[in-house]
Amino acid sequence: MSNHNFRACGLPFYTALCFLVSGCGHSNTSSDAGLSTEGTYYSIRRDPRLCPSPLCGGFFASALNAPETLCADQVLRSECYVAALNSDDPALAERARQLSTAIVKGQILPKTFESFGNLGQLTITEAWQQITP
Repeated sequence: MSNHNFRACGLPFYTALCFLVSGCGHSNTSSDAGLSTEGTYYSIRRDPRLCPSPLCGGFFASALNAPETLCADQVLRSECYVAALNSDDPALAERARQLSTAIVKGQILPKTFESFGNLGQLTITEAWQQITP
């Protein structure tokens, strides 16, 4: 076999090998956070600031196991302010609103508040509260 034939066969082989090793070009970056239809796990804490609602009094949410969280305005931050907590189960949302901190599963979605603009909402499907303070 001549060197010319090896190079012609080798290039497609190595190209295919690199493609397979790279995971077919898909990367799971932090910009994917919050976009899953199954939801993301968040640590939430009540906003203690005393100013008019909805600018204050909501919750700060940060994605667990991720350096950044995708906020309702599509900007990545260490944590996001959400003015509202919602759920298909009203009792779940109400219980989560009563907690100062919790772990929840859900999605941060845009929500416009009249003249205040998009302050976001966290729609939750599951919640866990801290056992000890």
